[in-house]
Amino acid sequence: MPAHGLARSELDDLARLAKLDSAACERLLVLADARPSAEEWRSALIDFARLGGTLAIGAGAIFFIAANWSALTPPGRIALFQSLFALCIGFALWRPAPDLLGRAALLLALLGVGGLFALFGQTYQTGADVYELFLLWAVLGLPFALAARWAAVSATWLLVVNIALALLCGVVPSQHPLWAALNLAESSLALRLSLAMLPNLLLWGLAEWQARRVFTDHAWLPRWLRQLLLLTGLGYGTLAVSWAILEWTSVSAWALLLFAAAVAVVSTDTWVRKREALPLVALAACLIVIGLAALGKWIGSSGSDEAMLWLLPLWVIAASSVSAWVLVPLARRWEAGSE
Repeated sequence: MPAHGLARSELDDLARLAKLDSAACERLLVLADARPSAEEWRSALIDFARLGGTLAIGAGAIFFIAANWSALTPPGRIALFQSLFALCIGFALWRPAPDLLGRAALLLALLGVGGLFALFGQTYQTGADVYELFLLWAVLGLPFALAARWAAVSATWLLVVNIALALLCGVVPSQHPLWAALNLAESSLALRLSLAMLPNLLLWGLAEWQARRVFTDHAWLPRWLRQLLLLTGLGYGTLAVSWAILEWTSVSAWALLLFAAAVAVVSTDTWVRKREALPLVALAACLIVIGLAALGKWIGSSGSDEAMLWLLPLWVIAASSVSAWVLVPLARRWEAGSE
């Protein structure tokens, strides 16, 4: 990112007050060094090309085995994939992170863990559920994510974790011993989705806590990935509360309580720091969705006529307008103060 002295919101205010035209605005951005330079664009494109090439190598290995499936014996397929996996580990040990080759090898190794599980299950038909594959993938892939210290590997691992959470909490919950031990039946979907919210918010909190104590380059997760964790956790919570409202059961109150606690923690942390308004924007969006669920439940249970359905778009328009009126000035003020 370019290092300039004025925040983008301040430049917008300056252009608005001076009534600059498009050419003058462009000149203002150039003078303030608010545009990415050619070198920054080149560096970003190189990074994207490296990541794309690494993923292409992994996809090529999978497609090669799939294309020659009938020509390879079952042990031969696994042996070939294991050889590629061992080669990635060897490269990672030879050129450890943060070397680019080591990071790319660790990304391929993380993808290879899932590929080995899938290949073994497809070859020998173990009967394991899909969520078990992703849970084991997440557990065994964690050392690679920690060793790489690279956003691409961390993002891949977090994607695997959230797929495992979604499958465990939403698809086959009654088959898992954990839910049987907690006495959570099929009717407790809202509470199970709330439990899926907690790991994401916990990881977000830990990553934010660590990032505030070190230089940006030494943070466990980059800012965009921390924000994605927060949004994912709040998304699970919003689904949980919406489902609790629409399908009220004996444990739905716990889902509302857990989400209320998460909202209190996130909003308090954001207000104390006063650095970015994204968490408050996300909370506003969550409350709008929850309000839609509550209105839909009320309209359905009250037996009102179809004209009452107009309340749904009216709620979205009114709540969005109030949120923008409150949060946009707040976001600009905090952005200017953090520069």
